[in-house]
Amino acid sequence: MKKILLTLSLALVSLFAVSQVDVRSAIKGYVTDASGPVAGADVVVVYTPNGSTDRVVTNASGGFVINNLAPGGPYTVTVTKAGYADAKAIDVFTKFSETSSVDVFLAAEFEEVVVSAQALES
Repeated sequence: MKKILLTLSLALVSLFAVSQVDVRSAIKGYVTDASGPVAGADVVVVYTPNGSTDRVVTNASGGFVINNLAPGGPYTVTVTKAGYADAKAIDVFTKFSETSSVDVFLAAEFEEVVVSAQALES
């Protein structure tokens, strides 16, 4: 009887220990431009297999972290901010209990501005 209780106790403790293992993953990174960090950029991470999305905004240092992601992938990371061309990192993969890094460079977006006026009559 003691062996059975000991075996059941060990099984229960093992089950509890396994349930505490962190199997989620994360993606972190920095968004920069030619002059340094870009604060306030929108970062969207899409899990390609099912289309689920997570969104964050970069901090004052241009950094971002998205936690609680399913391990594997692929993920697509898209960064947008007014005045910049959109940037995208595709086929980003994560591993169990690890954080993958994705650093993104934003290029300034130039828009063509047309100015027209009528000549003054003299």
